Amino acid sequence: MVGKRVRGALYVHRSAWTDLSAHHQDQLRDAARRVPQLPWTVARLSPDHTGLMIYEDFGRTPFPALLEAWRIDLGDGQVKGRSYRETANPLILHRKELLVTDAFADRPVWAELTRQLVDRGLFSDPHRIGRRQAWEARLAKAGIRLDGHRLCTI
Repeated sequence: MVGKRVRGALYVHRSAWTDLSAHHQDQLRDAARRVPQLPWTVARLSPDHTGLMIYEDFGRTPFPALLEAWRIDLGDGQVKGRSYRETANPLILHRKELLVTDAFADRPVWAELTRQLVDRGLFSDPHRIGRRQAWEARLAKAGIRLDGHRLCTI
């Protein structure tokens, strides 16, 4: 199954929506219909709402920052959006390889970067690395920098 589960929600990249269950495809289709011009990158599918999120350059950025988040209530259809574009310390996305299908061209490169960072213990205590500044501080403390999706030692 495609996607990443976090606290009961399923996160999936836009490219993989056709690999979802019929129920989740319907849920996502309905949400996207309510904000038709939104160039969302990642969907969050929860029992009571759908989130459509725009991340910075998903393909080129190893840990992309959240730029916008839209929430569509499944009960009343209400749509609420929020911009994070001016946030000094944005939320970032980890393990993005889980959001795409196995056939996605860049998935092996992304998975390898995650594996290397996991092997170095950088994903321990994950609730502390959800924002860019904390993540960059953890990398620096470990003597690591990223060159695209390649790990380099400082």
